[in-house]
Amino acid sequence: MSFPQISAQGNKSTKTQRTKTLLKNAKEGLIPTPDAYVSNNHKENLCLEYVKTFEENFTRLFPERVSRYLTSKNEFGVEKFVCTSVRPTQLQYREMYNVSKCASFVAHYLDYEPLSNPKSPPSTLPSSTQVLDWCVGDSFDFATVLCSYLLGAGYDAYVVQGYAPKYICERDQSETACPFLGEDEGVAVGGEGEGESEESKVGDEKKDDDEAESYTVKEHGSIESQFIKQNEGGGEAFDGPIPKPKFKPEPIKWDSDDENENGLEQAAAKDPLHGKRVHAWVLVRGGKRDVEEMLFVEPTTARVYPVSESPYLGVESIWNAKNYWVNMQYEQELISHSYDFANPDLWEFIFIDSGVIPLVEKKVERSIMEMVNDPSMEDQEEGDEQEGEGKEEEEEEGEVNILDIPESWVDKLGIKRSNYNLAYPPFGHRTVLYKKAKLELFAVNTHDQGMVKRLTVYKDLARTIVKECRETFVNRRDRLARRVRCPLERKVHESFGPGRLLSLKHLIEWTGKRREMHFYVNARLDGLKCREEDVGKKIIERFEGRGDNLVYRSIKVKENLDGTNKSTFLLQGGMQNNDLLVLKMTEKYERNVVKNAKEDIAKRTFYVSENKVRTHYHYADSCITRSTLLHDKERSAEDVGESLMEVINAEKDCLSDARYSQNETADLLTTRKHEEEEIIVDQPVFETASGKKEEEKEEEKSEEMESEKDRRQLDYLTPFLQNIDPKSMSREDAQKVREACMKALKDRLLERANIIQNRLNEENSALAKHQASFQRNQRENDPDTEEEFERQCSEAMFRIQILEQRLVQHEENALKKFKDMDQKLLADPRMSVLR
Repeated sequence: MSFPQISAQGNKSTKTQRTKTLLKNAKEGLIPTPDAYVSNNHKENLCLEYVKTFEENFTRLFPERVSRYLTSKNEFGVEKFVCTSVRPTQLQYREMYNVSKCASFVAHYLDYEPLSNPKSPPSTLPSSTQVLDWCVGDSFDFATVLCSYLLGAGYDAYVVQGYAPKYICERDQSETACPFLGEDEGVAVGGEGEGESEESKVGDEKKDDDEAESYTVKEHGSIESQFIKQNEGGGEAFDGPIPKPKFKPEPIKWDSDDENENGLEQAAAKDPLHGKRVHAWVLVRGGKRDVEEMLFVEPTTARVYPVSESPYLGVESIWNAKNYWVNMQYEQELISHSYDFANPDLWEFIFIDSGVIPLVEKKVERSIMEMVNDPSMEDQEEGDEQEGEGKEEEEEEGEVNILDIPESWVDKLGIKRSNYNLAYPPFGHRTVLYKKAKLELFAVNTHDQGMVKRLTVYKDLARTIVKECRETFVNRRDRLARRVRCPLERKVHESFGPGRLLSLKHLIEWTGKRREMHFYVNARLDGLKCREEDVGKKIIERFEGRGDNLVYRSIKVKENLDGTNKSTFLLQGGMQNNDLLVLKMTEKYERNVVKNAKEDIAKRTFYVSENKVRTHYHYADSCITRSTLLHDKERSAEDVGESLMEVINAEKDCLSDARYSQNETADLLTTRKHEEEEIIVDQPVFETASGKKEEEKEEEKSEEMESEKDRRQLDYLTPFLQNIDPKSMSREDAQKVREACMKALKDRLLERANIIQNRLNEENSALAKHQASFQRNQRENDPDTEEEFERQCSEAMFRIQILEQRLVQHEENALKKFKDMDQKLLADPRMSVLR
């Protein structure tokens, strides 16, 4: 008993039901049916006969091989050669010119269904246009669509039929590592250094600043004699430069990293159909579009494997729009396969293509010595010379009658921009489970927060403890491009694109402990590069490109918990709205070559709690000492001189700048909070323009449909032409239509006249009743009654007069309308037989 195959997403094959529904709609005329889809031309019929002959001969020579997947029925039940189902198509979208991006689009645009029978190819191979319309398909549908797009983009691509493990056939990636883990770590947000990770960039910035701020001794590495090492190992003496020691840190292992490491191997061992599951994927050969090596592309997951490292188990055949090749290396391992299709010993081709496969006569391989020592070679050469002319004539005739492969019967695989932008139909969302990871993909401008990708990395295999969450955004008004959250570390790392408020580039925060801000230096006037803050302890600011050569500022603080200290050296922004008491401030400056080194300040430290200021000057050339001054603010100005006032002013300026920076940081954090509460996603300009054009086209189309509908509804002959064709109307039918139309008009006019006459009779009857009632009550001589009677009579006479005028006018108009209708019928082109 065979059970239905189900994919990892819970889908099973519905191709049979979809095909039946399509055939039913085609028979009812609900969908268009191109001729190439429902029939074969003469060349296609010859191709099918030729292919069947090849299959019979191949089966007779290799009876142990499985049947070749040469032909298959399309969605309309017409048998087609599989090579003609590949339709090279070039799309206008830039992403479709890259192998990985094109494969990713196909893998996510289509929904995957496994084969109904895992041991054999599908009985129906629909056109790629229908697959894109259905947005669902099996591995052969995926591979055909992807191969068509790659061929259109200029790649040397082929559809491969072979055998794959169960997890690939079911598109189960829950036991495989997520391919985006390393890629997301290297995402940079615009500017310089793209491809480097944010952590490494931040580390490099710190390293550069430390080198600029202080003088450190360079590390020389381990002191070890390479000569002694070589001699102790029994090798040759070392000759060359001493290699630098390489430090490889051990990777951090979580508690469950060693669980089920061989999950795929265990699943393969338990699979009774291992090595028999049929699957289709794509081969991209090197030589075109800067592809240097052979690649296997899995169309259902968009994974790209080098041929030597692929997980596939075997290859039966390969084809594209040009030819079909049968693998003759089936007894060898897949890793040792050669994909030189020009070698007929390795690949048996069906059609002769001089542009791809040279016409080489196959001979028995013999060594040169055997051919020289064989006396029969001379007689063979003489016979070959005599038969040469006859063979040349036969070859010329054969070249003329060679059957080439028919053109593809499939239309171009076009995709509307709206469908392309949706990316993940029908709702613009996809979720993929990996080992200890979950990937969520969203189409642009479909998520309310502007999110396009969210990768959640888990600590355990059950995916219950979140280790890291990486989110990518586009079109956010706050310019947020990427956010990484680490719940276990209470860390949030946000990256912004250029152009946001205060030129913020990165915001890294450990909740309640530390906060780092990195800025776009070229967009700031103060040259602030980064700001590091240990909450309630220390603040560090680093600068670049300032006119005063300031490169570093640090402020050591503590929280004023009791609030009793009324010092003037206070900053806002402590925990629980407490002020921060400044204990020490430090500023560092770059070397100013214009000034004398003894007068050029390198570092100045303000000991606020001790009322002292220490100033260090730069080292002069060829000097190992430098000048240092210590100012004590408690001493009198006479003892110190005029420099004390300069130091005090510098201290005030440093405190003022620190307060300004602290307020700016508080405003920035408040703004970020409001931005997250009210997220705004902007619509791209080009999409807005294209959307308006589509709306205008839809409005015009709807207006045309409504006008056409109104025209049909207002046609006066429509009720009388129910069972009559106006184009082939006889005289008798025309006469009947005329009489019916005139009778309908007459009945309508008479009905209208009767309505007016009935209303006139009702008004006269009502007036007579009022007069009789007034005469019976006349002896009471009530003046109010007489006024009421006169008013009612006046109104009744007015209505009667109007109705009489309408009746007379209707009779006159009825005769005119009757005559006009008769003339209109005679002038109608559909009634021309009556003339």
